[in-house]
Amino acid sequence: MTKASWTVRVCICLAVLASCSSDVVTVGAEPTTSVVVQRLVAGTCLPGALPLDPSRRVACVIVEARRVETGCDCSIPPRRPVDADRADLVAVIRADPLAAAAGWDCFCDVPQATDAELDTCQNDAADPPTLAGNPLDTWCYIDATTTPPTGNVSFVQACPRGAQHQLRFLGDANALVGSTMFLACGGD
Repeated sequence: MTKASWTVRVCICLAVLASCSSDVVTVGAEPTTSVVVQRLVAGTCLPGALPLDPSRRVACVIVEARRVETGCDCSIPPRRPVDADRADLVAVIRADPLAAAAGWDCFCDVPQATDAELDTCQNDAADPPTLAGNPLDTWCYIDATTTPPTGNVSFVQACPRGAQHQLRFLGDANALVGSTMFLACGGD
């Protein structure tokens, strides 16, 4: 089995962090593979565009790290256990300088929207947006710099020109209290 190689970036979104910093770390099977780790306040503009697939999804995963002490429960919707092939990503999260102080011992995948959920997440400005009368618990990527724009450009209108990229979290996909969200892009 080949280990995944995370080749673009890992972003750490902290709901309680007021400033941004970055570090470079090596991740994956190739020793020359590196990613940039940035700490961002959730809901802020991303400094660069993320790679899109033809369905308007990003080639990224979100892992939520938190301290639970009594057994990791990834059944809190929409969370699910992190796939075994992402063990290298969890190792990077555990190596983060904040990990020891935060006591992270639970790592859950927060799935990205697909199909009709994706379209609603990227375009519906209702608060909260719903699909078939149900509120959504998911996340998606908005990018006003693509042609055509990916999602409703009003969601990123406050972002600086050229940096109109943002993740949109809906409902229970938002970070749980005391947790940290990691966005890893480019894994094979």
